[in-house]
Amino acid sequence: MSLLDLYDSLALLEEKEQNKPVCYSLSLFTLNLIPMTRDLSFVHLRRQLAERCVRMSPNTPFPLCQLGWESVRSYEEEDDEEALQEAQLLFNAAWETATVPSPSVPSELEQTAFWKSQTARTNTSAKATKHSSKTSTKIRSKGTSTTRRGGANKSVPRRASLEKSKAPPPKRTSPRRTPPPKSAHGLRTRAPGQQSLPPLAKGQKPPKATTRKTTAKVGRSKPPPTTTPTKAAFLRTNERKPKRKEAVSSPSKAGKESSSTPTVSKPPHDTDSSKAASLLQLVNIKLGLARVAVLRYEKDSNEQNRKNVDEHFGYVLENDPHNYDVYVDYGAFLEACEDGSSAVIALYDRFPFGNEEHPSFDDAYLHGEAIRHIMKQKLLNHSTLKKHLIGLGRALGLRRIESYIDTLDESGKYTNTLKEIYAAVNHKNVDDKDLQPFFKFKCWV
Repeated sequence: MSLLDLYDSLALLEEKEQNKPVCYSLSLFTLNLIPMTRDLSFVHLRRQLAERCVRMSPNTPFPLCQLGWESVRSYEEEDDEEALQEAQLLFNAAWETATVPSPSVPSELEQTAFWKSQTARTNTSAKATKHSSKTSTKIRSKGTSTTRRGGANKSVPRRASLEKSKAPPPKRTSPRRTPPPKSAHGLRTRAPGQQSLPPLAKGQKPPKATTRKTTAKVGRSKPPPTTTPTKAAFLRTNERKPKRKEAVSSPSKAGKESSSTPTVSKPPHDTDSSKAASLLQLVNIKLGLARVAVLRYEKDSNEQNRKNVDEHFGYVLENDPHNYDVYVDYGAFLEACEDGSSAVIALYDRFPFGNEEHPSFDDAYLHGEAIRHIMKQKLLNHSTLKKHLIGLGRALGLRRIESYIDTLDESGKYTNTLKEIYAAVNHKNVDDKDLQPFFKFKCWV
């Protein structure tokens, strides 16, 4: 089944009220299946699915956030100011529903063009159904009045119908049973096929009808004879029975048993996963607000828009410090600003690098960006330059940092720093015997 076929089936499911929960879950699942491409068919399909989810659950933050991201993408493609305004309102509505849950529709959602058109559509459909119900009731009332007045039989006069109703019922035409003919002596003759009895002698009485009694012998047995037990038999049976142990033990014994048996306590309800999910949801909403603020700052670089960008990105960095994309996006924004070069270095220094012995490629990208900005400002004595060079060299090799090493070597002031960098990249100590010939070749000894 293709995505378009699935979308059509979801449209059929949405028509009935009892299918809305299933339709909502399938719509979210289909929305995650659609690839993030710039193909217009996929873009419109994602938009329609997000609108359907919001329509079915307007007070849930996740579909509101998804629709906000779709509005941001439509603004980036078409440069439509209304789409950016709609994205702002949708992200604010998602934040409101995530922080203060309420069964009512958020006020920011009611201001969007999407919700206004949806409300107008529902109002027109409700009016149409109301008008159709009124016309059907009028037609039904007219039909009942005509039948009461004899509208179904207008051609027949009322008096003729009454006379017709008072007419006697028709006679019975079904044949009745005729008794068998009698003989000359007044006795009834036998019916054809009936067996005849032998004639009786003079003074002989007719035989009596005998009934044959049958008893079912299968599965039935005679009950055993009931005998009353004697006193001696009663005493013998009681002696054979073992004495029942006492169910209630002494309090000291019960205390010992309770202390010896371990008590199994039920684990408390694990709420860490739900807290993490809600926090990630808030982070995603704040990322959307930050993206909207960046787009607004590109059009109008005033202080309020810059303040909004710093506030939203700061919330995300505080609650999700291991998100690489946030550092990349925020770093690109700070680099575009005039006074953002030093702020970019401080941002990359803030990232909590995990495995320093074996850094990943994402770590290498952040190390490389930090080194680039440090070298761009010619801050060769920066405190974190050595850390970033070691991380980049361990991730991508010494060839990647050769140009930066040559820049430091030309100054002639950072010989000890260069020795420490080479030793750390090779996972060795500075005093290692294998590195001494290389240091002599570089004239660092």
